Amino acid sequence: MARNYKNHSKFVATAATATLVATAIAPVASAAFNDVNKNYTEAVDYLVDNGIAEGISETSFGTDASIKRGDAAVMIAKALDLDVENAPESAFTDLNSRVAGAVNALYVDKIINGKSETTFAPDDKITRAEMAKVIANAYKLDGTGTTNEFDDVNANFDDYVDALVKNEITKGKTAVSFGAIAEVTRGEFALFIHRSETLEVVEDIDNPEADATLLADLKSASDDIKLAKILTDNFGSIINEDLIVQYKETIAALVAPQTKTEMTASIVLVNDKNAAATVTATITALDSEKESFADDVAAARVAYDSLSKVQQAFVTNVNDLESAEVVVRVASGSVTNATELETALTDENVKEITLLKNISVGTEVMTLTSGVTINGNNNKLFVGGTKADKGANKALGLYIPANAEEVVVKNLKVVGTHGDNLIEIFGNATLDNVSAIGGKKAGIYVNNDGTGTITVNFKDITTASNGWNAGIGIASKKIGSKVIANFSGTNSFGEETAVYTDDLSAYMGEYEVNGLDGYTKKVVDLQHKWVKTQ
Repeated sequence: MARNYKNHSKFVATAATATLVATAIAPVASAAFNDVNKNYTEAVDYLVDNGIAEGISETSFGTDASIKRGDAAVMIAKALDLDVENAPESAFTDLNSRVAGAVNALYVDKIINGKSETTFAPDDKITRAEMAKVIANAYKLDGTGTTNEFDDVNANFDDYVDALVKNEITKGKTAVSFGAIAEVTRGEFALFIHRSETLEVVEDIDNPEADATLLADLKSASDDIKLAKILTDNFGSIINEDLIVQYKETIAALVAPQTKTEMTASIVLVNDKNAAATVTATITALDSEKESFADDVAAARVAYDSLSKVQQAFVTNVNDLESAEVVVRVASGSVTNATELETALTDENVKEITLLKNISVGTEVMTLTSGVTINGNNNKLFVGGTKADKGANKALGLYIPANAEEVVVKNLKVVGTHGDNLIEIFGNATLDNVSAIGGKKAGIYVNNDGTGTITVNFKDITTASNGWNAGIGIASKKIGSKVIANFSGTNSFGEETAVYTDDLSAYMGEYEVNGLDGYTKKVVDLQHKWVKTQ
């Protein structure tokens, strides 16, 4: 079975992990837990804030409670986002339905073992030695160069313990004892997972075959940067991977000798997780009497976390004639929680965002900037709010402002119970396989509050009026403003009326609705409504 690891660039934090308990409660902040001291606060917050870890009661995280092998398996499987539903069935006969998928997925990927060929012992407490093996396997931690001096670690676990010690995930109980057979608590496991998830690895890569040639003369300069190879695997070991440097812009003609010419090249890193990072490198060349010169770029440093999400890249000239400035810009990536989503949306360089799981954004309005694409991956975006927000002319959900480039939202379910519209559109947009259910008014509202034309394309839309005029509202309230709404595919509006126009739109602005087959336009009190044809 192929691993289905999390596929997202690191914006603020990677997704955290959780132990699932039989009687789980809703996630709460660690401040509400009276058994989480300062040593565990950051790790527990990390788990809880990502909506994965839950307390054993409203006031207790169970910090000092020992973790069962089955619960630990569920935690790791969630941390790695393994496909637990489609994992091939193992030979273990003692697995209940709650842990079976996780254990099967971890077993087939050789991350965890059973007590025997047919027994996993999910209710046994996991030991520190067993934990070391699971963590090291899960995060591909390498202990090369480290030899532990613990006298209670047998040869079967030596390499795994070395890996955890080397990467500072944990240390021994004493100088000579690892505590190999000691049980691991929920608090300790939270620490180990948190450290592994946020671990950063930095490797120096010396590749003499990589080259970048900068040509300059007294009239013009252009780059001829070919190919530099970066060798990384998805957890930090070295494999063959390419760092592609492409020509970006032509350099202006030189006006005089002895001046400096700068040129910018775009470097795109694509790692094993398909998380792309774009590096902009500005190389300053010293002009001289020579017609041209060449710099060989043979040394590179790439910093990435334990899941190989590129963090920074540094390129230097091997002959030290000039240094190359490198700035990392994340071009695309995936998110697993509200913090990552908000961070991605506020970075103007991020143009494509994928949700890897359902995300709750509380009362926040998520603004989609010009040219961004949101792929919900058929997940839900939960919009919170309070009862006080309902009917208060307050939007909760996605907001698409006026823009120069079209915004695309696809494969996303927006769900809310308070506030008014769940998706408000003030610029060009395409909604494809999107649902907006809840709120008080139309699920989707299009408003051209300026001049000119905005075009919104709807395909396979599901929405509802929520007792308002229709599932989709259109407003074009200024002279010279126009809204074009194009419909295709299979759309569901939950009511007899699919679309309505604001009353001012009938005589102030213009509108054009295309593709609403099966609906007839009617005029009621200056409002134009598209009603299902009887």
